[in-house]
Parts: sequence; C-alpha cells; structure tokens
Amino acid sequence: MSDSANGTVFIIDDDLDLLRLLGRKVGSAGYQVETGATGADLNRLFAHEKCDALILDVNLPDADGVELLRKVHDSEPELPVILATAHANVEKAVKAMKVGAYDFIVKPVDFTRLEITLKNAIGHYHLTRKVQDLESKLSGRKRFGEIIGGSKQMQLIYSVIENVAASDASVMITGESGTGKELVARAIHRLSPRGQREMVDMNCAAIPDGLLESELFGYEKGAFTGAIQRYIGCCERADQSTLFLDEICEMPFRIQAKLLRFTQERNFFRLAGRERIQVDCRIISATNKDPWKEVQENRFREDLYYRINVVLIHVPPLRERTDDIPMLAHHFLHKHSSQNRKFFDSISEDVIRIFFQYDWPGNVRELENAVAQAVVLHNGKTITLDMIPPHIRNPEFGEKRGAESLPEGEQNRSVQFIPAQSSDSPAADSASVKPMWQREKDAIQEALRFFHGNIAETCERLEMSRATLYRKLKKYGIARRHPVNWD
Repeated sequence: MSDSANGTVFIIDDDLDLLRLLGRKVGSAGYQVETGATGADLNRLFAHEKCDALILDVNLPDADGVELLRKVHDSEPELPVILATAHANVEKAVKAMKVGAYDFIVKPVDFTRLEITLKNAIGHYHLTRKVQDLESKLSGRKRFGEIIGGSKQMQLIYSVIENVAASDASVMITGESGTGKELVARAIHRLSPRGQREMVDMNCAAIPDGLLESELFGYEKGAFTGAIQRYIGCCERADQSTLFLDEICEMPFRIQAKLLRFTQERNFFRLAGRERIQVDCRIISATNKDPWKEVQENRFREDLYYRINVVLIHVPPLRERTDDIPMLAHHFLHKHSSQNRKFFDSISEDVIRIFFQYDWPGNVRELENAVAQAVVLHNGKTITLDMIPPHIRNPEFGEKRGAESLPEGEQNRSVQFIPAQSSDSPAADSASVKPMWQREKDAIQEALRFFHGNIAETCERLEMSRATLYRKLKKYGIARRHPVNWD
C-alpha cells in the first residue's frame, strides 16, 4: 500500500493474525493505528481517543458488529465504518450497509481495495467535518457535546466553554434547576487537557453536614466509629482531573473554610490522617442560587466566592431561550422513543405552540420529562396535544384564581378560593381586601390541610404543577403541619 493522507484508524478483529497484518499494512500507509479484538476494546479506545475511520469485524466474541455499528453512529454519525466479513456473512454486511456502514471488505482481505476504500472514506469524513465547521461558523451551532440549543444565549456559552476549557481557571456555573449546569461542567472538562480522566462530582446538597468533610477529603481507618478502612475522598480522586461541586451554596460555613484552604494550597489531610496529600485538580462549581446574594447575607464566604468564581457562566432558563424548544423537544422525542422501543418521529404543531406558551419552571429537565411521559404512556408516530400533561396543555392551568375557574359543581367543596365581592356589597371594606399573594398563600395552606399534605391531590385541586407548588411553598415559607406526601 502506498502513502496516503494522515488519520487515525481503529481496527477491531478477533482473528489476531489478521489483526496484526491489517495493523502493519494500514500503518505503512501513513495512518496512526490502534487495534483491539473485542467490543470492550473498542469502547476503551473510544473513551480515550478519536479516530477518522473504523475497520470492524462483523462477528466478535463479546458483541455483534452491526449492533456496535449502531452505537458508534449514535455518538459519531459521520464516522466511516468499514466492516470486515467472511464470505458466509456477506449478506449480513450488506444489511449493515443499510444501517450506515461506509463499505465492507471480504476476508481474505484485498489490501489494494482496502487502501482505496480507506482513502476515500477518510477523505469524505474530513470534507464533511470541514463543511460542518463552516456551517456552524456561518449559522451557529445547534449543539455542543451533550448540550442542545442554537439560540444566541447558547452560542455565547459555547464560545466561553471553548475559551475557558484549555485553562485551569476555576469556573462557577449559575442557573435555575434543570437548565443543564452539569452538562456545561462536563463540556468544559471533556475539552480540557484533563478530559481523558473521569470528572469527579459531588452534590453538596445531597450529603448530610456531618459527612460532607469526609466525603470531600476522605478519612483514615479508625477516624470514627464505623471507619473500618481508609476512604479516599472526592478531592483526592480528582487528582489530575476536575472536581465538580454541585449546589456549592448549600455547603455549611464550617466546611467552606476548609474548602477555601484547599483551593489555595491544593493539599489537605484526611480525617485522622497525618500525611499531607497534594493534588492537582481543577474546580468547577454550580449553584441555582445567586452566589453574591448568599455572600451579602453571610451564608457564603466572600473569600471562597472570589476563589472559585474566576469565570462565571450563567445558563439561562428555558423561558428566556424559547427558540431552542423545538430542537430540544425533538431531541428528547428521538431519545426516549429509541429507549422505549416506540415509533414516534414527530410532534404536532399544536404541541409546539403550547410548549412556546408554557413558562417551564422546571426548565429543560421538565421539558424532557413531558416528552418522555408522552412517549411512555402512548403509542403512534406523532405526539399530539392530548398526550401532553394537563398543566402544560392549558397555559392558564394553575394560574386561574376564583371559584369561577373550578369545574361546575365544585364550588361548594371545602377547598376553594374566596370570590371577589361586589363593590356594592356592604361587606366590601378595606379590611376584607387581601393582596393576591396572601390569597394564594391562604389557598395553598388550606389545600395542604384538607388533603393532609398529599401533594398530588393538592396540585390537582389547585390546578398547579408540582414544580410551581414547590416554588410557592419556598416563596411563602409555608409551614406544613402534615408530612408531605409527594405521591
């Protein structure tokens, strides 16, 4: 084989003699070659390196080549895959072409034909990538890794991610719950020089205060009752990688002081340990609160704030980037249809219109849940309006106030809103007029009492989504007399 354009080629075949021969032949053509004999080897290669073409045996001891092809194209749809097959499996290889294989070669391999196939495949792949790069520069990217969205706000975030990824600067990501802050953190990590190692993440709100320090820094055997062996904490596991601290503003003040020292010196002691542990890790944090407000109200250390907030990325709520809704909805449709073996392939215009009108308090996560629910509970090819949850289907659901908003015959139930009195009524005086927020708070409290804390029944009667009710409970600081049942 003669010299050809540079590129990296993965070769996966369980015939070790053929694998060595293919490796030598392809390598002599000027390609970087990585080889493996199993599907597990292929997964390992993809986890650490990218390639420009894949030569894949149809039959492997631990995997089916066609199924591997599907998985490869799920993550790298443009990557050329050349299947290697024996004569008896030619029909299977032809079927694989329909799935998306670039070409197939028959064993024993004709190396002249393989040379031409590889050259054409990699040339086409490089050209496709250049066209895609050009289109993204001209029209804006529609996605960035796992992040979906082509709006102006997301284009700015993509640009910041690219610029900050190569550095070791600490990054703070802010945004409401469900906006995709963790996806932004993972995108930064994957593009960074540390990207080949797994990112270590810890949710500061999900760990009890008493365990947070040991989860961060680890402990030695015997450090406390139940410490029967040494435990390696998140900071130590993140050596040469990235430490992602989610919900950082929920961290207790006492632990913030220890984290500050760690961010300054990048060393620490395990609990009950005498050895100073030195690590090299990058810190990315996230919060759904306003971190500066938390500083001003003395719930977050100002010195730690400046340490971890070198670069700030704010992820906007979905209601502020509604242009991305159709793209996100269709992405989730295909994702959950595939996972649940359904055949949905479109969303009706009425549904998209309703999606635009709804304010999405749960953001992208709530949108995905709405689409997933429609897919799981129904069958067909098109998501229609009747498949959408009621609180989304009716834009005014949960917003109407007054007995006139209740179904006929429901006005006399114990849980109801106080109707407005006529201005001519003698009972209408200034003392009887309450602010709207007070009426709303009273109605929520009454509903919780009536349904003994059952959130599902409370939401149904108040015509309010769970996300909205939860937000109102926090907003009004409602004391719940009954244990809340979220079912």
